[in-house]
Amino acid sequence: MISQRVVLLSTNTRLRCPRQSKQQILHPGSTTTHLDHDITVSLSSLFFVAGLTEFALNSTTILLDSCSVPTLNILHEKKVKTEEETVKIEEISSYKRARSPEDLAEVSAQRPAKRLAVSANAPPNSPQVEEPRRTRDGEYYYERNWVIVVRNTLFKLPRFLFLRHCSGVRELFQLPADKDISSINERDILQVDEDVEDFRALSWGLTADPEEITHQNDPLKANFERMLRLLYMAQKYTFVKHERWANEAVNTLCKALISRPLDEIKRILSLSAKRNLGGVLKATTTECIRRLASRDSDISSKEMLDFAESHNLRRLQGWVLLESGKPGAQLLSPR
Repeated sequence: MISQRVVLLSTNTRLRCPRQSKQQILHPGSTTTHLDHDITVSLSSLFFVAGLTEFALNSTTILLDSCSVPTLNILHEKKVKTEEETVKIEEISSYKRARSPEDLAEVSAQRPAKRLAVSANAPPNSPQVEEPRRTRDGEYYYERNWVIVVRNTLFKLPRFLFLRHCSGVRELFQLPADKDISSINERDILQVDEDVEDFRALSWGLTADPEEITHQNDPLKANFERMLRLLYMAQKYTFVKHERWANEAVNTLCKALISRPLDEIKRILSLSAKRNLGGVLKATTTECIRRLASRDSDISSKEMLDFAESHNLRRLQGWVLLESGKPGAQLLSPR
């Protein structure tokens, strides 16, 4: 077998070869030397190579010459002597002989990852620099998602959205007092007892991009109903910043109710009544009354009365009865 230890010096090289009875001395500056077709030595770059496989060192890949040894264990020590210093590099590698191109590709794929970062254009003897240790940012490195079920609909959201913005997270997910928030992972299914559209609006509000946020102050682009649902959820579960944002947007949109179609106003009126959003309820009721009182209004009083009764809108119901002169109008005064 081939000797497992080869020492390459800057002045000369002594290489043991089993098929030669004597040692051969190679001098620096020579390119390659073939010893009985078993081993190839390149002194110009100070590399030892053998076998039909690849050996990469200092960003240089060398195809190895033929060798009858099935497994080659390389342990070499290179000494580069100069007038000022001696540089020692030790490498331990083990490669199986590749008998086909497929084996060669497999061996190359299994090559150990390099621990040192080396520039592709760096000279062979340039100093190698260790990669700096990577650390997580203290504010913007987020881990884990939460899986949430709302009326048989599954949501999956980053947990930091709730931990950062919601002070009522336990109430939202109905967590027991002894449950540790930090221990919740994707295997836990959190339940929320709310309307799916309400929670979808909250999810949108937590993940909205800047352009969508600015659109909510524009009556022509805003989604009024979604902002109402977001306002309701933010108020109920103490998403303070989102409540403030939604409230400001809703107040702006309420000033432009005159431009909204009646069907949309009725939906907003119904939603604000169910979610107990007093400011929006008052504004939309006033707009309905204004349209009913208009001389050119084509709104049926009976239709509006039926709507008010079905949603328990007492102020609107009282106004319609008062205008029609029906009994009970004084009990349902719009004041």
